[in-house]
Amino acid sequence: MHFARARVEALPFENGVFDATICCGSLHLFADTVIALREMARVMKPGTILSVFTFTAGSGGILKYRWVREWSLKNHGLHVFDLIKLEQYLAASGFKDFQPGVSGSTLTFSARKQLV
Repeated sequence: MHFARARVEALPFENGVFDATICCGSLHLFADTVIALREMARVMKPGTILSVFTFTAGSGGILKYRWVREWSLKNHGLHVFDLIKLEQYLAASGFKDFQPGVSGSTLTFSARKQLV
């Protein structure tokens, strides 16, 4: 296993080298979600799985309140994802088969990189 410290907008890896990608606890912090997802897709092999842990408004927890989500974005850059919009981001980044799971305000999901 190797670790690298890098910016998500410019990952220091060749195209199509990874068999899977895990993004745990950070997608909501990236300034531009689509750019981040496109860069993750770039370094993944076609057909492989992206697995993510992040946040959504949900029906429970403090993030269900719009004012909390707006305050979190403005003051901390925390994106709280709408599932429909997130699926659009994934499609625009080269992913399909969006499979979300919501528990309170936490969102785990997988998506598959499209086969070119």
